[in-house]
Amino acid sequence: MIGNFQVPTAWFDSLNALACISLGPILGKVWSKLAKRPQGDLSMFKKTALGMILLGLSYVIFAMADVTRGGSLAPLAWIIAFGIVLSLGEMVFSPLGNSFISKFSPPKLLSSMMSVWVLAVFFAAKSYGWVYEFTLKFKFAPTYFVIAAIAAGAGIILWLLDGKLNSLVVEEEEPLNEAV
Repeated sequence: MIGNFQVPTAWFDSLNALACISLGPILGKVWSKLAKRPQGDLSMFKKTALGMILLGLSYVIFAMADVTRGGSLAPLAWIIAFGIVLSLGEMVFSPLGNSFISKFSPPKLLSSMMSVWVLAVFFAAKSYGWVYEFTLKFKFAPTYFVIAAIAAGAGIILWLLDGKLNSLVVEEEEPLNEAV
C-alpha cells in the first residue's frame, strides 16, 4: 500500500517486463564494454555464476522484506528491489542456455538439444508451484535465506570452477579448406 492506495498485484507482474525494457540497454552496454577489455569478455560460466549470485541476492532482499516489516505489510521498496534484482539476474542467466547449446552441440543434434533445453525450462516452470507449496511449510524469512544461500553458493562454486569447466568445452576449430 502507498498511503490508502492498494497497489494491484498485476503491477508487480509487470515489474519484470519494465525492468527488462529499462535495464536491457544498460546490460547490453556492460557486456559490450566487458568484451572490449584486454582480458576479453566473461566466460559463459562466469556469466551464469553472476546470474545465480544475483538470484541469491534477490532472495536475500525478499527475506529482508519479511524481517523488516514487523507486524505490518512489507515496505514496497523491498518488493520492487527484489523484482529488479531478480529480473537482472534472469537477464544475465537466461540467454546463456540457448547460446551454450547452439555453440557446443553437434550440428546434427542441435535442434534436438535445443528442444531438450526448452523442455528443461518447461519442467522447471512446472515445478514452481510444487516448490512454492513446499516452502509454505516453513517460516518465510529463514526459507528464503536458505534459497538465497543455495543460489549464491552455487554461483560462487561455478565462478571458482570456471577455468576447469572452460577446459572441458574447448571449441573445435574448423579445418582450413585449402585449394590444391
